[in-house]
This record gives sequence, C-alpha cells and structure tokens, in this order.
Amino acid sequence: NAGDFFKAHKHLLCTKVATTTQEAWVILNGKALARFYDLDGKFLIEVEVSDGDCVVIYNGGHSLEILEDDTTLYEFKNGPYFGASKDKEYLVVDSD
Repeated sequence: NAGDFFKAHKHLLCTKVATTTQEAWVILNGKALARFYDLDGKFLIEVEVSDGDCVVIYNGGHSLEILEDDTTLYEFKNGPYFGASKDKEYLVVDSD
C-alpha cells in the first residue's frame, strides 16, 4: 500500500549452500511459451508469457520457446554455475 517502506539495508556476508539450481525469467518485451513438467518429467501446463511477466521456477522441468522476434528477457539463476553437464538433465518430451 502507499506509504509502505522497505528500510535501507545491505546484506551481510554469510555462507549459503545450494543443492539445486533455482531459476527465474523476466520478460522485458515480446512473447514466449513456458512449459512446465513435474519431477518425473510429465508435462503439466504451458503458459504464454509477455511484457513484464516474471516466472520463478523451483524443481520440476521447464522449457521456454520464444514466440516473437526481438523478444528480450532476463534469466536469473543462483550460482555458481558449473556448466550444463553438471547442472542439467534434458527431458525427452514430445512438445519440445
């Protein structure tokens, strides 16, 4: 609500351990089709995302198909990143 306020702050150094990669997409402009799969790789749902949409992913499978030329998006992941061979298992699906 108007008047709510996040007090000025900074984050302290601390050790954090991540056991999986978490991911988010922010669509700045354009359109894409996001597909989501359960933990066993079974298709769940597909959603069209566009200007200003944000998708946050935790566990399960996912894919993103760009639907419009010049689509611009940011992809965020926790790190460090050790490369696809240590970070990804590709799903065999009919829709990709």
